[in-house]
Amino acid sequence: MMDTRKISRAASLTASFLIAVLGALTIQGCGPVALGAALSGGGGGGGRTPTTENFTESEPNETGLTANVVGPIFPSRTYVIMGSHPFSPDFDFFRIDATEAVRVQMTLTPNAGSDLVMLVGTPVDDFGGGGAESFVTDLMPGFGFAVGSTELNNGIASYILRLVGQPIPGAPEEETSPPNPTRTVTYVRLDKDGKVVSRTDVTGTEPTKP
Repeated sequence: MMDTRKISRAASLTASFLIAVLGALTIQGCGPVALGAALSGGGGGGGRTPTTENFTESEPNETGLTANVVGPIFPSRTYVIMGSHPFSPDFDFFRIDATEAVRVQMTLTPNAGSDLVMLVGTPVDDFGGGGAESFVTDLMPGFGFAVGSTELNNGIASYILRLVGQPIPGAPEEETSPPNPTRTVTYVRLDKDGKVVSRTDVTGTEPTKP
């Protein structure tokens, strides 16, 4: 549980964070959008081999427009983000985009003694200095999500933000298509009266008219 001073500090930081984000983030002329709103589209596909990618935070990344774009998120994809707060207040803002239905487990682990807040629309600060904060959200295909971090104690801090893509329980798993699927196309020749003269079936990855 946070004490009163932390609640006030976190609320102030979140308000500043949301003003910066919502004041700058406009998607395709639709005006400001909330965290978790549609950011970009993408392809899908399940059955992937689990992969982990490392990502290093870079400045500036304080708003939606300057957020570090981490990459696509889907079940079996994990990102390990390494970042720091060299001054305070400092917001580090990251964006992931769902290419298919995915549950994202987020864990923010600071260096010993630092008290970080995970910003996901509201502050998450369940643990004090050195404690890891966590949050889970479900994303649908074509939706993006913004997750931020800031330091509560006005000090220098480093952290690891881990984003783990998992299947959503009960959600149908998307099927993967072969890299060069074959298909059959039927070409029909008609006479001047519209009667069928001949019928030709062509099968291949890119059937061409005979």
